[in-house]
Amino acid sequence: MSNVAAALDAAIASLGLYANFEANITQGPPELTVQFTSTSSGAPDTWEWDFNNDGTIDSHEENPFFLYTAVGSYDVSLTVWSGSDSSKYYSRGLHHCY
Repeated sequence: MSNVAAALDAAIASLGLYANFEANITQGPPELTVQFTSTSSGAPDTWEWDFNNDGTIDSHEENPFFLYTAVGSYDVSLTVWSGSDSSKYYSRGLHHCY
């Protein structure tokens, strides 16, 4: 491992638990299948995804897919856990079906 890579790994680890994610697509017509990828740091061991901000956990997978079937704008949240520590990332209006 290079010195730069080692320094980057150490810097990320120093942040502790931090929830974050990416999506492969953010808009399209209904029947929009989105792959979400957790880019969280701090070695989470549990993922809780809410893909439509209804307060219900829709997936516990690290990198799930979700199908949006109706026209609308959707808020998405990811809460990650490591033991009893948690971190939440919320994205308002991330997905638009038209």
